[in-house]
Amino acid sequence: MNQAKLITKLLNLWLTWRAFRHPVPTTPLKYLYYNTAKECERIFPFLAWAGYLPDWPGPEKGERPSAYIIILGDKSISDIFGVDHGIAAHCILLGATDAGLGGCIIGSIKRDELSNELSIPDNLRFF
Repeated sequence: MNQAKLITKLLNLWLTWRAFRHPVPTTPLKYLYYNTAKECERIFPFLAWAGYLPDWPGPEKGERPSAYIIILGDKSISDIFGVDHGIAAHCILLGATDAGLGGCIIGSIKRDELSNELSIPDNLRFF
């Protein structure tokens, strides 16, 4: 299975779970995924790695993530997100693990800078 199809399958895990919990078709969670080397190189500098190791700049090239899924909240739909983004991230990570992939939920990011780099609209909020 190619990477784009697998990422779509992983995102659908969350949407399936959410459909059982909330049968309303509109979710305030939005997803962006990046899976090319060039895209991943754009994102990497905006991540903070291992805060307790201040001299470590993060993984070396060749050890860095080969894809990123960014979960955003659409404030034009709702400004209350609860913990759904965490549940979504967990579902996606469990699906990735089941598919034989590794992953990490990263919450330490330079949100404003990354938002500017990726031209994220103002109505979307990083978690």
